[in-house]
Amino acid sequence: GSLDAMRLYYSWYTLLISMAFLESFAAQPRLAVVTDTIYHAGTDLFHFMVVLLIVFISYCIAGMFLFGRRLWQFSSMQYSISTCFRIMLGDDTLWNDLGKEHPATAGLWFWSFMILMTLVMLNMLMAIIMDVYTAVKADAANHATIWAQVGQMIKERIDRMQGKRLSTLQLIQRIH
Repeated sequence: GSLDAMRLYYSWYTLLISMAFLESFAAQPRLAVVTDTIYHAGTDLFHFMVVLLIVFISYCIAGMFLFGRRLWQFSSMQYSISTCFRIMLGDDTLWNDLGKEHPATAGLWFWSFMILMTLVMLNMLMAIIMDVYTAVKADAANHATIWAQVGQMIKERIDRMQGKRLSTLQLIQRIH
């Protein structure tokens, strides 16, 4: 009922707030390395994801045709996608069940899936991200660390309190 709707609302709200929090990292280049990497790799990631999804969905459909009749994990597209994703992440608990009927076909499907999706595609994804990350990280290294910025802010505050530096408001008042 309404409690479930409220939980759903709060869970999505928390995720959206955390995404907005990441936006504030743009003020400090060293904190913005992750968000800048994703932003700059966006075009390459989009094109890669198109290829990845086509190949992944093809394996999900093939898994449904090969194993869906006797294994509930491949009995529907939803289950097949979930199972293939788990296999891609290293869950090989289904290996014994896959090859009971046609071991050669199951082996070919499983090992080609593992080699193509896990070794090739996921490593390509990492290569795309790491390539951009290296450039973003090198650019961020030229900026002050967050600790240096905090130290500078404290020093400026102490200087204002001692009258050695004007605050922004005092500066504006003196200009007018």
